[in-house]
Amino acid sequence: MAMTKEELAEIRGRVDKAVQGPWEYDGDEIWSKTCCIASNEFDGGINGVSNIEFIVHSRQDVPALLDEIERLQKIETKAKEVIKVMAPWYCQKDKRMPEPMVVVETLSNLANVM
Repeated sequence: MAMTKEELAEIRGRVDKAVQGPWEYDGDEIWSKTCCIASNEFDGGINGVSNIEFIVHSRQDVPALLDEIERLQKIETKAKEVIKVMAPWYCQKDKRMPEPMVVVETLSNLANVM
């Protein structure tokens, strides 16, 4: 299932609010190059809240983004199949159009992925 623009915007918002990475975990605290991201002594400051929000949502965001990438890769594969079938017809003046059922089936497969 495709991610909505709202879901992507929410994820992007969490990314933009969190302290820039890369982050490292030293066994007790999570650190960026410039500051402590999270620790056992969380103070609740604005950066801390944004960072914790980002960390907490990463468990659902990362799988959702991976699913979206897989969905888009399937669409790309099907689109390449359509191009492969249709390109000779479009690129060569005397070339005959592919059989209508080949075109319909290929387009149908593409639509099923979306």
